[in-house]
Amino acid sequence: MKKIIIVSMIAALLFCLFLSPAMGAEYYNSKLDNADAKAYMTVNADYSQTIFAKNENEQLPCTSLTKIMTMIVAAEKIKDFNKSVTVTQNEIDELANTNAYTFGLNAGDNIYIIDLMYLTLLNSANDAAIVLANAASGSTEQFVSDMNAKASELGCSQTQFTDPTGISDNDVSSASDLIKISEEFMSDSLLSKISSTYEYSLVSPGIDVDDRQITNDFRMVDTDSTNYYYRYASGIKNGYSEAAKSCACITATKNGYTYYTVILGCEPDDTGYSGASLTLGENMFDWVFDNIELRVVADPNQYIAEAKVKLSSETDYVAAVPAKQVMALLLKTVDESSLTYDAKIDDDLKAPIHKGDKIGTATVKFADEDIAQIDLVASDDIKANVFLSIGYGIKTIVTSSYFIAGVVVLFLLIISAVFVRSVRSKQKIKSLNSDKKDKPGERDRRN
Repeated sequence: MKKIIIVSMIAALLFCLFLSPAMGAEYYNSKLDNADAKAYMTVNADYSQTIFAKNENEQLPCTSLTKIMTMIVAAEKIKDFNKSVTVTQNEIDELANTNAYTFGLNAGDNIYIIDLMYLTLLNSANDAAIVLANAASGSTEQFVSDMNAKASELGCSQTQFTDPTGISDNDVSSASDLIKISEEFMSDSLLSKISSTYEYSLVSPGIDVDDRQITNDFRMVDTDSTNYYYRYASGIKNGYSEAAKSCACITATKNGYTYYTVILGCEPDDTGYSGASLTLGENMFDWVFDNIELRVVADPNQYIAEAKVKLSSETDYVAAVPAKQVMALLLKTVDESSLTYDAKIDDDLKAPIHKGDKIGTATVKFADEDIAQIDLVASDDIKANVFLSIGYGIKTIVTSSYFIAGVVVLFLLIISAVFVRSVRSKQKIKSLNSDKKDKPGERDRRN
């Protein structure tokens, strides 16, 4: 009866699998319209689950997105954001002949660290980034070294920085690396606050400027922007250069779901502003929020596979089921039959087995993409047969390398003992014969 049930369950599973639509790894990407970018990636912040991905590990110029790491390292190294530093001529000269955008800081200006941070991120002021780097690490060179060390610490293998500004085409990263960097940035409460701020008034008394009000170049947080404001966005930065094109790192939250999106190499849009990546980002977020939800992808009552069991006279198999309910992000409209399970079962299971014992693992897949990892456990208790267990124990002992080695050693000891005994016997006989020859007059007395 049990075998009939198991066979029926296998048949039902195969039936579901054959009904599943054949969808490749590009399934989600195919849902995007006009996704004209060299690389992009969208990842859920809570489940680290990737939705969109194109060339996500390709190393590309990242322009002003470099300043995201500049802010991370500065925030780690500078403890007092209300202290002031004096701008030096050497710092100003670092940007000479670069045509890089500057806020207009002058040598001798006294400026608070907090103002430098807002200028660096919101205004993308390259002179502020240089001064901030020197305040944090003592020199631009050391600060760049600290930036690259932080990138390595975060596991960013495609990232290499040459300056704190991003003005060099040699400042490179990848969409997957920038996801990690963005998550690190947003985990800091001050940095996330700065990123979500649209307008800021400089507070340093030691700078001579006509307008102390600065605005965020990241227009997704600009409530007055008809083209780029996105109500669900909370950070972080975008940028543009001829080599990098329009680039952006964005995070957005809706209905409890938080995602990060990175877009690299987007051609400029019709407005002339480098916001093409923001438009694409908004489209990506809207699709995800409208179509993806948290779904149950594994349940303890769900049959996944069967496992062969030794040493039981009751049954040769036990059903492998999920250890607990597992949820993952999935299309709202997808049928459960579209999920597949790549099970790996312990191939040496022996009774007794208790219900709930771990007997394997499985990867849950949708459209050929891994969406969850689950533990598989036994669905029932399986008792061991005493005689089969004893026989298996004996077989295990006599076929073990230790037993065989012991037998060989014993055999060699026996051979050695026999040989030694034989040698000693021969020596004894030889000794007796020698004694007989050595007795004088023996033969004469006989005569």
